[in-house]
Amino acid sequence: MSAQVCTTELGAFAKLEPEFTKRGVKLIGLSANTIDSHGGWIKDINEISGTSLKFPIIGDKQRQVALLYDMCDDPSEADT
Repeated sequence: MSAQVCTTELGAFAKLEPEFTKRGVKLIGLSANTIDSHGGWIKDINEISGTSLKFPIIGDKQRQVALLYDMCDDPSEADT
């Protein structure tokens, strides 16, 4: 199962990360943006959600990872 998420959803996962850790689950994000853009985005996530995002976010601007793992609902729209 995959889903497209935004700032508020990643903030919610950041808040719940201790619960995932208790269950032996490690979080990771996958972004359709560049790694360079993540610093500002993480700052926004932390400010909006009142948390501290600690899990990594992979930059996948060309959607290579998303396509490899069949994470796009419609692969023909992978560039949107």
